[in-house]
Parts: sequence; C-alpha cells; structure tokens
Amino acid sequence: MMKFPPEARGYLYYKPPADGRPDVSGSLRFRVLPSGSTSFDQGTDLRTPQGKHWQTLLYSIAKFDNYRPVATMLAREGLVASRTLEQLRALPAFRIRNRSVVLYSLSEPFLTDMSYMPTSLFIITPQAMLAWPDFYQSVLIVNLEKGTIGSRFPFKGLIRVRLEKSPLPQHVNTHHIVLRVLEVIEPVECVIPDYQYQIATPVAGELLMRTRLGKTKYTPWTFDLDKKGKGLEPLFKEEVKGP
Repeated sequence: MMKFPPEARGYLYYKPPADGRPDVSGSLRFRVLPSGSTSFDQGTDLRTPQGKHWQTLLYSIAKFDNYRPVATMLAREGLVASRTLEQLRALPAFRIRNRSVVLYSLSEPFLTDMSYMPTSLFIITPQAMLAWPDFYQSVLIVNLEKGTIGSRFPFKGLIRVRLEKSPLPQHVNTHHIVLRVLEVIEPVECVIPDYQYQIATPVAGELLMRTRLGKTKYTPWTFDLDKKGKGLEPLFKEEVKGP
C-alpha cells in the first residue's frame, strides 16, 4: 500500500471520462494543494512512485460493497449514470491494484516500460472485461540460457504499444491478437550479455516479434483470446486504425 504524502491536503474528487472515452472509465482521485492554497486549479493529482495517477476506478466503486456509499453519491449528484453503474456491476469481480495497466478498449495505446512488470493487464468495457495476470510474462520476458535458472527482461526502454486483432491470414475469423509498437519513447537497449534475442528489438510501426520455443525465426507474437474464456466478442467490435 502506498504511503500518503506527509502533511498533504487537498480534495478527493471524481474525475469524469475524457472526451471520447467510455462512461465506465471514470475514477476517484486526490488533488494535492500547495501550502496555503485552497484553489483546485493550483493543485496536482496525487501520483504513485511509478508516476501513475493514484485513483480508485469507477469499476471498483461500482463492484465492491465498501464503496457503495460513494457510488450512491455519484449517482445522486448526477456525476455517473445509474446505467453505467449497472453495467459495471454485471462484470466479473477483480481487485485491481494501482500497479496494474487498465485499458477501456482493445486498441487503446499504452506505455510499456520494458524493464518493469505491472501486476496485471485489464480491459474494461460496458459489455465485457478481460483480466490478464500473466500478460507481461508472456510478451516481454525471456528464459535464460540453458544451465541457468529463471527468466528476465532482456531490454530496458520505454515504448508505446497497442493490441490489435491479428492481420495474419491464418487468424481470419478467430480472436487472435498481436501487439504493435507505435512509438519508441526512450531508446531500447539490451541488458543481457550474449543475448540470443528471443524477442526482437522493438521497431516503431512494426509488430512485436518473438521466436517460438526451439525455433530461430522471428514471427509476430500472437495470442488467442478464446483461451481467456467466453464473452469477449465485444472487445472486437471496434474499428482498429493502422499505425
């Protein structure tokens, strides 16, 4: 649990969805004010040590009984529609930590620190929810060489990525997805001596490439979302634009 900043003061407030974002993407945040100020505009939102906003997601407010008074207040004050709360309550229940990556559509871009592993990846929409605890293990971690134990991140750097429906011909009419690298924000550098490159160095605009077990040829990383359970069809009912 993150410690609250000493002598911090400010406002606990509801942050509505940004323009174009779904109604389910609101959150409760804390606005930290500078000493002697009472102006909301002069404050800044509290952040975690990893630089993410400290927040309680509207999903959690709707799903869990300990937040029921907050949900009731948000609905009563017209900040959140009752229908939105009902949609969230119909989704599966998961405890989402601040270290998790939370998306509100399959194709929403997100930042990935290639040397840091969040706890999980979640996709929340009004009709479906995907919880993916081992996403980062399956995408960005490699096994160490034979004779050694364990696995690790082969690179450091910061990239912006996006999940997409697989464009590969063998995946027509399936729920396979790929990961596209949209932008390299901080240079990607290898951190493993004599690395065998099970993951190819990410290139902006290209799909993330990996080798298969026992193979040396690079192919796009893909995953069949049907392995994550039924009911995820709504995630694919959005148009995904090209890079």
